[in-house]
Amino acid sequence: MNTIRIANDALPKLFGFFSIALGMLFPLQLSLAQNKVVVVPLFVDEPPVEIQPTAPVAISDPDEADYTLSAFVFLFFTIARDNITGLEWQRLESDTLRTWEQAMDECAGLELGGNTDWRLPDIVELHSIVDYGRASSPVADEAVFPLTAGTVYWTASNVAGDSASAWGIDFSTGNVVSNPRDFNFFTRCVR
Repeated sequence: MNTIRIANDALPKLFGFFSIALGMLFPLQLSLAQNKVVVVPLFVDEPPVEIQPTAPVAISDPDEADYTLSAFVFLFFTIARDNITGLEWQRLESDTLRTWEQAMDECAGLELGGNTDWRLPDIVELHSIVDYGRASSPVADEAVFPLTAGTVYWTASNVAGDSASAWGIDFSTGNVVSNPRDFNFFTRCVR
């Protein structure tokens, strides 16, 4: 198993102000960590609105050093821990296409690495593993996520105002796409 430093400590912090809901300004900390940006609200006084930090989003070519591989089974590591987000990812998904409901059930029932709290990732989480530095499909770091299909993977995120559709990430392009929940796509679980 690789010993990998926490990349968030590797680069200096940048500070800035960003306009958000209703034109209010709040100071935010941008933590650059190798290939990702983490946005964390900073408040001196009580904020008028509760704001949660966003999950990191890959901005260019994820580096293998951003991940730690674990759960060694049958000569293969089955889990990739993102050292920036702290999320653990299923490295190899099955080659079974599933509807959105089946994908949700698959992750909820997954037991991997001795853990049973797996779930379908939300749109920001799944988007964070897209590798925009790749010139061809699939746009995922193949050293970390081998055998990723260059097609759509479901997320747990619903399409607002359309209860029959959900969001996915197209790993042939890295684009966010919406599709009817009864379409069949791939699944990658997270915890």
